Amino acid sequence: MLLHRYLALLFASAIPSSALSLRAKTSTLSYKRSNITAVTSVRSNNTSTNCNRNTTSTPIDLTQHTADEVIKLLNLSSNIEGGYFRQTFEDPDKVPGSNRSLSTLIYYLMVGKEGFSRWHTVDATEVWHYYAGAPLILHQVRRSENEPANLTINYLGPDIFQEQSPQAVIPKGVWQRATSYGDWTLVGTTECVRGLVLARLLELAR
Repeated sequence: MLLHRYLALLFASAIPSSALSLRAKTSTLSYKRSNITAVTSVRSNNTSTNCNRNTTSTPIDLTQHTADEVIKLLNLSSNIEGGYFRQTFEDPDKVPGSNRSLSTLIYYLMVGKEGFSRWHTVDATEVWHYYAGAPLILHQVRRSENEPANLTINYLGPDIFQEQSPQAVIPKGVWQRATSYGDWTLVGTTECVRGLVLARLLELAR
């Protein structure tokens, strides 16, 4: 099976020692490569009188655009863990006794040819949102005392009828990494309870 070969290559790559001895667990449905499809068009339902109706009723071919074009358009910068990002929102409310925001929101672009982001953990619950491009493969490694680490694989994408999901939740302290299944994937991540500060990642695999 392609998945088995893929996982074998995955585990042969650099994984932090604290995340070894994994027991893989995929989605509840069986994974088939043919089910992973990219977004090729988007149709708007916007009926505002300020919009050009001809424009909003025309499908948008996203495959004609490159990752570099998206990076330039959204003014994204390189991310310490891999990929490209830009913070778009910071909650003005702060964690009591701290200058840290209760939540933040970022754009995050993964480029397929660059491979996986680095294994890392964050000290807050993180919600991933799919926006555009190819589906995203997201790995989560959960560890508990005296038990093997447990790997969960999520597929973020637009086709909810083919094992893809528009959202995924990463609990606080869970090891994670991601990659685009195609040329590029644009997602967003929301840090809940405590805002994302890149220097405050709990741990980044080296």
